[in-house]
Amino acid sequence: MLKQPESSTRSVQRAQEICDHFRQPLLTPDALLSAYRRHHQLATLRPAKVIQNVEGAVAALAPDGLTKSAYVQACLRHPTLFCQAPSTIARNLRALCDSLSACGLTRADYLKACLRHPPLLSLRPERVANNVEQVASAFRALNVSTEEYLRACLAQPQLFGYRPSRIIDGVDQISSRFERVGLSAGSYVQACLARPSALCSKPGTLIANVEKLLRCFATDGLTEAGYIAGCIRRPELLTLRPETIAGNVEGLLSRFSPDCLPRERYLAACVRHPQLFLQRPETLAAAVTSVVQRFEREGLRLEGYIGACLRLPPLFSLRATTVVRHVELIAAFYEAGLLGLPPGQPDSPWGPLFDFLNRRPEVYSYSDENLQLRERYARLVQPRPSTALLRLSRTKIERTLAEWRDTSPPSA
Repeated sequence: MLKQPESSTRSVQRAQEICDHFRQPLLTPDALLSAYRRHHQLATLRPAKVIQNVEGAVAALAPDGLTKSAYVQACLRHPTLFCQAPSTIARNLRALCDSLSACGLTRADYLKACLRHPPLLSLRPERVANNVEQVASAFRALNVSTEEYLRACLAQPQLFGYRPSRIIDGVDQISSRFERVGLSAGSYVQACLARPSALCSKPGTLIANVEKLLRCFATDGLTEAGYIAGCIRRPELLTLRPETIAGNVEGLLSRFSPDCLPRERYLAACVRHPQLFLQRPETLAAAVTSVVQRFEREGLRLEGYIGACLRLPPLFSLRATTVVRHVELIAAFYEAGLLGLPPGQPDSPWGPLFDFLNRRPEVYSYSDENLQLRERYARLVQPRPSTALLRLSRTKIERTLAEWRDTSPPSA
């Protein structure tokens, strides 16, 4: 049996001593030895010093919400922290928060960001503050406040540590590349504030993602202008692998016949409702087929319902249980004769109702409260039976009910 080198044996013993002190589930000797390999200075520190550093940092920042478990996990992800003096860690956090307190940065919020991205605790506060202020200064010309950019940094903590030129130049490259299809620097930055991960990606990667996806659907009517408009509404499209997005689209198209779900019309629906690019095809297919199967005996056909979804693309994403509940409420109007629609055939008793709904798909998405309001309108105002009960705007229904209450005689 080979004898372990003395230095290796000592490292194992030191790691075990540290683990025995903290007794944290994720802090194992193997995890510490991995930290030793990533940060060699850690292996030279005596266990008592490592313990002192960790305990001291936790004690110093406990008023700001730091727990021992959270800090130990941060140290394992960024082993330098095991070696840093507690006073340095506390100063880094507090000095930065003090310098940006006028912009709304609190210690508790920044600490949460640091625990998500532990290297921030090692960065000099002057550097981090300069990073934020330089980018915020450049973005002010785009009507973005420092507070807005700071919120983006808290949502994507890596931004605190990025060189300002990386972010500013990235915005310029993206907006210049797609300027011809209407993408301005301001609209791109506003989109990124909602999904800051795009600001962390290399502009060349984002541009390549867009160009590759457009090549996938070049013959299906997907234009650069349409897709970029979708990316502004859902910026995560820029960062996703084009193979993933194409797989989502092709996955749904493969589940239905081209006559039922034409490629060009579905891609146009995706542009109008970009979330469809992101959703798993099996989820969308299940939502559609579940509704059709529930009402097949009543006269709902797959072609008709998919046509309704293509007219109102968010309907693809609506949960089947929600649509089913709405249809059942609407069918009560139909069976009570409130809609003025003709009766159906024996094999399609609600056929006329579904013909109407598929032409006016927004009715499928009315909220329960909206439909209940219309039921009250029909019961109290007693209008002539007509699909106007479902076509009138909610505002019109509410106004009419208010007028009816004002003019109706008081009950005895």
